[in-house]
Amino acid sequence: MALEEGGAVRSAISLRGVRKSYGDTEVVKGVDLDIAGGEIMVLIGPSGCGKTTILRMINRLVEPSGGTILVEGQDTIKMDPVALRRRIGYVIQGIGLFPHMRVLENVAVVPRLKGIGPGEARSVSERALEMVGLPPSEYGEKWPRQLSGGQQQRVGVARALAGDPEIILMDEPFGALDPISRIGLQDELLDLQSKLKKTVVFVTHDISEAMKMGNRIAIMRSGVLAQVGEPLTLLSSPADDFVSGFVGAGNPMAMFSFMKVKDVPVRTSGLPVVDIEDSVSDAVRAAHETDLRFCRDRFVYVLEQGRLAGSVSVEGISSAALPGPVRERLQPASSVRTTRTVQEALGTMISSAIANVAVVDEAGRFLGVLSFSDMYDIIQQQKEKDGATAAV
Repeated sequence: MALEEGGAVRSAISLRGVRKSYGDTEVVKGVDLDIAGGEIMVLIGPSGCGKTTILRMINRLVEPSGGTILVEGQDTIKMDPVALRRRIGYVIQGIGLFPHMRVLENVAVVPRLKGIGPGEARSVSERALEMVGLPPSEYGEKWPRQLSGGQQQRVGVARALAGDPEIILMDEPFGALDPISRIGLQDELLDLQSKLKKTVVFVTHDISEAMKMGNRIAIMRSGVLAQVGEPLTLLSSPADDFVSGFVGAGNPMAMFSFMKVKDVPVRTSGLPVVDIEDSVSDAVRAAHETDLRFCRDRFVYVLEQGRLAGSVSVEGISSAALPGPVRERLQPASSVRTTRTVQEALGTMISSAIANVAVVDEAGRFLGVLSFSDMYDIIQQQKEKDGATAAV
């Protein structure tokens, strides 16, 4: 998150007493909310709670009836609305691609509107397509109708990024996609966010998506904020029965659905790890010396320049046998990224029939191991932490 001088977190967006009425019906009722620079703030709540209205008031697609909205310290009501929208990326569920424009032309719309010349706009748009996994040489000249729903949504995200905004508004961007495409795009967005550090306001109706995507989550009810907090805080310390029921706080296993791998301690010492240039004998010794359950004398992780290259099974092999390099016996190794949820990590273990899974960052660097046997400890540690916080 962006910091001000002195270490305080900088608010990229601030809402002060924001209200919105349609006739006699008030749909947003005096909302106060600070969104830090570089965070993903998720707005969620029942239909009609005001979450999408708040999103659209930030870029003045909807004008507030009262209160103040500050973007980077500037009162939006005093800004030219067109200029405001050009500095804020916007991604919607319906994607909104122009059917008469090819993919690259669609992405170039925003930089061209900002006055960038055609040559530079093309280069910027090509980089944006690369960032979302659509090589411009393959997709740039396609028409939107030639793309799948997931590919079209990627183009929508690329178009938002092409303007290089500090703030991106996302209104249920993955809501119309099938579950596999949705999970893939969620992971890609989190990977991008780890590099770009944009300020993202993300509206969804899916609590699992909210818990996965959000640094913090604002739960709304009838036009007001019921609670704002980090995912685990909402789960372990809900403000009231409404929040508790909404996040499923009564289900202890729900914690795994919402807890991200990056937020839990992974094992980093005593692991069965060798370098890809080491010998099989080295691998056998590493497996024998580890205290990691279900790996001892059976299995080692193989690294190449700090990145997970695979694994080697050494079960039944003598340390004096097979002096050749582990490279020749390399097999794939299951892994999870730090942006995945603990539930997804558990799913990987179950589907791969393993008791431990390697944890890697977005560059594939090996960070440690998450063990099945640690799951219970994770729950207990979180409960103790929240209990201590509540007692202060």
